Amino acid sequence: MAAMEAYALGGRLGFHLPGHGGGPGLPAPLDRLLRKYGAALDLTELPGLDNLSAPAGRLEASQREMAGLLGAGSAYYLVNGATSGLEAAMLAMSEASVPTIMPRHCHTAIYNGLILTGSKPLILPCDWDGEWGLPLGVDRKAAEARLKENGPPDKALWISVNPTYNGILADLAWERGIVTTQPKWGWLADEAHGIHLPFGNEIITEEQHLSALRYGAHTVVQSAHKMGAGFTQTGILFCNLVYKILVHSVKDKNYCIFFRRHTMQAFNRQHFFDA
Repeated sequence: MAAMEAYALGGRLGFHLPGHGGGPGLPAPLDRLLRKYGAALDLTELPGLDNLSAPAGRLEASQREMAGLLGAGSAYYLVNGATSGLEAAMLAMSEASVPTIMPRHCHTAIYNGLILTGSKPLILPCDWDGEWGLPLGVDRKAAEARLKENGPPDKALWISVNPTYNGILADLAWERGIVTTQPKWGWLADEAHGIHLPFGNEIITEEQHLSALRYGAHTVVQSAHKMGAGFTQTGILFCNLVYKILVHSVKDKNYCIFFRRHTMQAFNRQHFFDA
């Protein structure tokens, strides 16, 4: 506690996570509540507060409003960061017989997802900034050549990274052009650093968008605590209207574990494999 207090009182200007910057970036109503009640707001599943494992009240309404705000079919709050959403989506959309097509500079969560699903990766080459050593996105020419080597698989999971940790946007129009030619491919976008992107689309054009949500990516995972004002480890998994994941009970045999503490939220996987 002494170390945290010393850091808080150190007068530093932090250019690091979380995005609320130690409090100044929090929404004013939330900031007032925290100052007034503090740890009294750290609550579990209680009457009137809903249950994240099976939301049917305030949390359900909030998730529904969040999905509507960003134009998605549904939204699911995460308490273990974007990592939990990415791995849950991979478990729902992939398996050992379904290859994962992914850029080299994916987050560790995607590589962990390969272990969980048993899916074999097809890693796409990236362009790099030679001076800074930063990934600049998928090398389109090299990626197209690699996809043509053995022909596109019948079923696959395509992964987008948008933006990178350093803020480089993916060429989503090009990626959509590839995915939409393959009716049995799933499209998962890692937008852990892009929760702000859906609110900036007006600065481009109606044909060009910043977020994969606008391009119809089947699932999009965002972190609320990186470029947003959420607390550490908060995130959101969005399922788009055009390819909505079907939610079933944990008794369904075709499910993946949604990484929310010790409880399970089941996603029907058969929808992806039989589509």
